[in-house]
Amino acid sequence: AQDVLQTLPQVIRRSPTGKTLGIAYQDLIAVLAAALQSLQRRLEVASADSREMRSRLGAVEVSLHTMEDSLLKSTVAMHARLDGLERLILRRLSDHGQTAAPLSEARGASSGVRIPPEHPPEVGGWPSV
Repeated sequence: AQDVLQTLPQVIRRSPTGKTLGIAYQDLIAVLAAALQSLQRRLEVASADSREMRSRLGAVEVSLHTMEDSLLKSTVAMHARLDGLERLILRRLSDHGQTAAPLSEARGASSGVRIPPEHPPEVGGWPSV
């Protein structure tokens, strides 16, 4: 009873002389039940918050993958257009008797663009326009 007196004085009863302390267990059970209910409510709120955060994270991941796919498609299309422009320039230079080294090999090696395996480039470079 002495240990409980410090924490839960409301469940301690004194003898009529005041020398003996005792625990009113029915009061202790009520206090513990209230504490348990409070913890249960806090757990339910935390669980709901966790579910909401997981849902929001899932939506962000879907959005991110969509943007990555869009960026990859745009990058592949841009490289295809650049290769087409390069072929056109080289053809025009050739028509005028001039020559130039193709840049596509150097650009492909140094561009830093990484094409995932599910989108391999066509043989000979990027997909044609």
